[in-house]
Amino acid sequence: MYSPLKQKNISHYGNNIWHCFSYKINRDVMFYSELEYHHWILIECTREIKSFCEQPREMSAYIDNEVKRSVVDMWIEWHDGTQEFIEVKYEKDIKNLSDVKNRVATQIKVQEKWCKENNYIYRIATEKHIRQYPLLDNYKILLPYFKLHRNPSDQTSINQQLVLEELSYKKPFSFRQLFHNLSTLTLTEFYDAVFTLYIDQQIWIDMKSTLLNSETEVVIEND
Repeated sequence: MYSPLKQKNISHYGNNIWHCFSYKINRDVMFYSELEYHHWILIECTREIKSFCEQPREMSAYIDNEVKRSVVDMWIEWHDGTQEFIEVKYEKDIKNLSDVKNRVATQIKVQEKWCKENNYIYRIATEKHIRQYPLLDNYKILLPYFKLHRNPSDQTSINQQLVLEELSYKKPFSFRQLFHNLSTLTLTEFYDAVFTLYIDQQIWIDMKSTLLNSETEVVIEND
């Protein structure tokens, strides 16, 4: 739906630019801060998010007797069709938003007003929302498996079926138990199969409660 806008003035970012490849939308993406990069990891790994675009559009609104403009950081679309625009900010940068001389305050006013006028959901994501432990750390572990998920080998597909057959008993297995039961798989093959099945929403792993470990439980996804 959107294509990223090219930033005209990015020299002040120095070398703090993050180049990545998104398998969710099958193209290169670029972010201008570590926080934006971490935010992308959440979006890339959240299975309920269908699509996204960084720096998707310039918004304009009539603020303080003049038209002002701002490029929003992120647009996302959920699988249920809901769309949101998101601005990524550090907590320290959104203090004193009542100050009329605050550049960030004006930026957010423009985005809030434009989204309200155009019936879009708008929110600000800070490090408190983005750097949630252990979710972000678990998603960093998951992230490399998206490439394999897009192009699974024949052996990975076979191993996935072995995992699903073992989980067909409808009871949770820990990683340790499941790997023990699948004695023909190497540890690498095991994690390749498990994590690609999770990405494909065929199995469930709790990413929010504890850091992934040998006792992490796996269960077949509910219909």
